[in-house]
Amino acid sequence: MLISDTTGMGKSTVLSHLSKKIKQKFPAKWVVRTDLNNHTDELMALKQEQIDRKKAIEFVSEKLLNLKPGLELELFKQCCEQKQKVRTVIMLEGFDEISLFYKETVINLLQALRQTAVEQLWVTTRQHLRQELEDKLQQMSYTLEPFSKEDQVEFLTKFWGLKKWFSEMNNKEKEESKKRLHIYATKLIKELVNSIKDKDRDFTGIPLQIGMLAEAFDEEVRTFCQSFESTPDLPFQLDLHGLYGRFIKRKYGIYQEEKLQVRVSNVAGICQRERDLKNMRNDHQLLALKVLFTEEQVALFQNNIECIFSAGDLTRNGVMQINYEGKLHFIHHTFVEYHVADYLVNCLTEENNTSEKVKTFILKDIFLEEDYRVIRVFIDGLLSRCKPSTQMLKQYGNCIHVLQNDCLLHRAALEGNANIIEFLLDSVRAGGHTDTVSRLLLAEDTKGRTAWHMGAIEGNMQVLEKLRECPKEKRTRQKIKNNLLLDTNKQGRTVLHVATDCGKVGVL
Repeated sequence: MLISDTTGMGKSTVLSHLSKKIKQKFPAKWVVRTDLNNHTDELMALKQEQIDRKKAIEFVSEKLLNLKPGLELELFKQCCEQKQKVRTVIMLEGFDEISLFYKETVINLLQALRQTAVEQLWVTTRQHLRQELEDKLQQMSYTLEPFSKEDQVEFLTKFWGLKKWFSEMNNKEKEESKKRLHIYATKLIKELVNSIKDKDRDFTGIPLQIGMLAEAFDEEVRTFCQSFESTPDLPFQLDLHGLYGRFIKRKYGIYQEEKLQVRVSNVAGICQRERDLKNMRNDHQLLALKVLFTEEQVALFQNNIECIFSAGDLTRNGVMQINYEGKLHFIHHTFVEYHVADYLVNCLTEENNTSEKVKTFILKDIFLEEDYRVIRVFIDGLLSRCKPSTQMLKQYGNCIHVLQNDCLLHRAALEGNANIIEFLLDSVRAGGHTDTVSRLLLAEDTKGRTAWHMGAIEGNMQVLEKLRECPKEKRTRQKIKNNLLLDTNKQGRTVLHVATDCGKVGVL
């Protein structure tokens, strides 16, 4: 059974729920549910071996379940090797999160387990690996139904209704507050949809995001319920990075004020808070780098320092947890990607002696590889707030000129990352490489499409504005304008044709 869906849709929640239900209804079944991220050392060892039926059973029993020699171990092996009354169900989470290093190993493991008497195999993954898993395992995948507008409002009102401040109200106050919770939830969802242009609810339909939204606005909801205002005042613009940033900032605040009892009403308390936040942020960045990259890649960043905070402290703010093996891990993989993006933006914007290898890695891998798509979303949000110095722009501009990767803008335009487009083009211009600016703007992919085509297909006004604004020199601007209007792709279509076909001609 394959479950493939986007980050935060609830794949792990489904397995958790199903494992409990199976045990309740069929207590004789042996249910194994584990996160592959907790077993990277064992997967590394398995990677060196030939995986057959016997090796697969041995790996699950001794490495995943950590069964010791004796009756239990022998019983599990017997259950897998022949059809006994006790049937086994194996659930593996996080295939996509370990795919960079152990994809083939896990696929070989799954294929070997299918040759055993294991009754059910469950695997969760993100969508970009769906096709490969379906092809290799010859099994179609399930997807999850996103939250509807009604689901979102219901979730928010139920979540806030479980808070201590709500439970302490009397019955009459609760009835009135339930109505106000519904008003606030409805307005919050509406403002979020408008602010991030989420008409199809691709973002707000994701349960994880709605859960974070609920936590991020917990205090504001409480204030509104205790006020006499008829409608909530929500004069903000939310984006993916902004939502995660707000969530993490709130978690840090709770950790300091409740766990450490730090008073922020005096100068000393404020200074301590800022110092602790900076150190904890650095610890999270370091741990995130180690989760996402190999030791060799982490070494590129010259980031070999140890964490300042203890494992216990790092788990108290709600962003990290300790698993049953005693290892630290983030509550969700997107928090890894958020903190990696936070670190990488420092490499893009701050004059901190970033090496040429790091610059090349960011441009060739982070900005292009499919596995780093979520990181690019966070980087794009951060770049709207953190502007690089002229010196950093020149350095990256020279690096882009040397790399001569003509498709750098295509990925950013297709994903709607307008701030990354601005960074790339400003960098090349700062380096004085006018010819490279023109080449990037007019470069074609294998289908004859330019970055302009990508922006037109998506109907992204901000992306097209950034592409249009970049050429400052009159001759360059005129040349690009002529090419934009007249050049065709392999189907003989100009950007204007593409925009018209998609009903997005207004963006041009």
